[in-house]
Amino acid sequence: MTPEIMGSFAGLDEAWWKAVDEFDLAHRIRAWRRDDDEASYYSAPWNVDGLIEGNGIAWVYGQSGSYKSVLAMGLACSVATGRDWCGRKVRQGPVLYISAEGGAGILTMRSAWEAANAARADHLVIHIGAPDIASLRITEGYDDNGRVPASDIVQRLHEIKSVTGRHAALIVIDTYAQTSSGDMREDVSAYERKLRRLIAIAAPGASALVIDHTTKEGSSWIGSNAKLANMDMVAMVSRKDESVVLSMGGGRGKIKNAAPFEDIRMKAELVGIGRRDAYGREVFGPVLVRDGGDKTDREALALDLIGEGISYADLRASWHAHPALAELSHGTRKVALTRAVQRLREGGLVRVLESAGGAEQGGQGGAGSYLEPA
Repeated sequence: MTPEIMGSFAGLDEAWWKAVDEFDLAHRIRAWRRDDDEASYYSAPWNVDGLIEGNGIAWVYGQSGSYKSVLAMGLACSVATGRDWCGRKVRQGPVLYISAEGGAGILTMRSAWEAANAARADHLVIHIGAPDIASLRITEGYDDNGRVPASDIVQRLHEIKSVTGRHAALIVIDTYAQTSSGDMREDVSAYERKLRRLIAIAAPGASALVIDHTTKEGSSWIGSNAKLANMDMVAMVSRKDESVVLSMGGGRGKIKNAAPFEDIRMKAELVGIGRRDAYGREVFGPVLVRDGGDKTDREALALDLIGEGISYADLRASWHAHPALAELSHGTRKVALTRAVQRLREGGLVRVLESAGGAEQGGQGGAGSYLEPA
């Protein structure tokens, strides 16, 4: 073999090992940066799109009679059956509903939702009891008296996995007051830490939804600001007559890893559940349905322009050319359209598709999107 050929092989060998070294260095840098962890984090699904994220804790508070439990039951049934909630996609999965305030009312709420939606929430497990969340025993152990099993809640979650073949997607705790030792910062922090450990060990990927009360004046949650600081989503539910609103505006809440959502408006209805009480009277239960009314003028205009369906590009052109918006700057008109479409989607009035006949997407609509009535 000639020296020239030997030299070319040596050059290839040197180039090979240089490439290997560069690859190894890049791999180590990616590990230092935890890029793979970051990709895994952002690819984790939301159990309720833009509202309750997987492995997260959502905190909903309201006054007595504000239909907090009715809202929570609607969310629970939607996740258990895979049905949209107020126009938002859900990740279907089993649900554990901890009814710490007891009573048959929570069972009636489930039956009312099933009657209103003509569906059975078979993968919704209702546990009536008031466990001390911060003191839950997550794993089995031993003490001076012998073996000590994990708590009833953990056993329920294992049972869900055993029966359905899937971990729970949502754990509802109704209410915080009945499952905690206090409202001080250390109480809230201990409660949050135990919930996150419960999810990590017994229901990976699940979300926790905690129902809480307001102060007497009804403007904020009871107790420590750790409820706002430590949780992934916080929102207030309020009710006036039959109108119910879930809001994080006005300093009443927050959300991590998503854009703040506008008020979610619902209406309360009483639905017969097909059963009769001891006196022969039909039993009714409350449900919340998405409210398509109470639209602003701009939302009504956007809905009118969408008509039977329109591309986002055509909608944008019609919107900017409409005489009712002539006095607004271009930037203001653009923001107003985005907010109007978002609100219509949250109210379940509009769907955004990738293109005509395409699959529904989660965004507000881009140049290639197509909008149609829901």
